[in-house]
Amino acid sequence: MLSYKRDVLTRELYRLRSGSQGGAVMADPPLEKRAGALVCTRGEFSGARFDLSRSPTITIGRDARSCQIVFPKDMQRISRKHSLVRFSSSENCYYVTDVSQNGTYLAGGVRLPAGQPCKLARGTTITFDSSGANAFYLE
Repeated sequence: MLSYKRDVLTRELYRLRSGSQGGAVMADPPLEKRAGALVCTRGEFSGARFDLSRSPTITIGRDARSCQIVFPKDMQRISRKHSLVRFSSSENCYYVTDVSQNGTYLAGGVRLPAGQPCKLARGTTITFDSSGANAFYLE
């Protein structure tokens, strides 16, 4: 029950921060026309989807003041400011910048270079430490 409440609260906080509003459900446009989204496939926010249509850049980490996806403070493998994820609608791809101590990884265990935006295709999965405990799919 606590996990469900945390997920609902996280989604609501993200909705409020990004300015997205509820409304009528429309048919999904083709993937190449859609704004980006992060979908958590494993870990703290498993099942949550974070839309990037209002704000194409999202910051992930433990610092609630500077991050839109905020991990609990006791998750020491996640840095206060861990990773920046930006969706480029003109290129239909993502740019992920690792700004952490522990690294941002591709699903196969390849560590992204620190401090450099890395161009990644839709469909790529990233994780926020070498254990792969928190995985996000770049939709």
